[in-house]
Amino acid sequence: MKLIIIIVIAFLVVLYVYTYVKYKKRKSQNISSVDEFHQKYLKENEKKQKNSKTLKNTSYTKYVTKYNGTLDYVEKDKFLNG
Repeated sequence: MKLIIIIVIAFLVVLYVYTYVKYKKRKSQNISSVDEFHQKYLKENEKKQKNSKTLKNTSYTKYVTKYNGTLDYVEKDKFLNG
């Protein structure tokens, strides 16, 4: 009876040590989820900034409409006469 109890306790100790070592190894290798998110976000953000810079350099012509025209104010007399 004592032999069976000793074998069970020894098995539990070995199992505990094995899982503890495995846990510590995983913990030291893994990056926190917050750091991982920041790395992914910063990479995507850099890509977006590069794309926006290349889009600004393309031939974009600004169209002038009656709503965004260069003329701000016209007096009533000039508008009616001219």
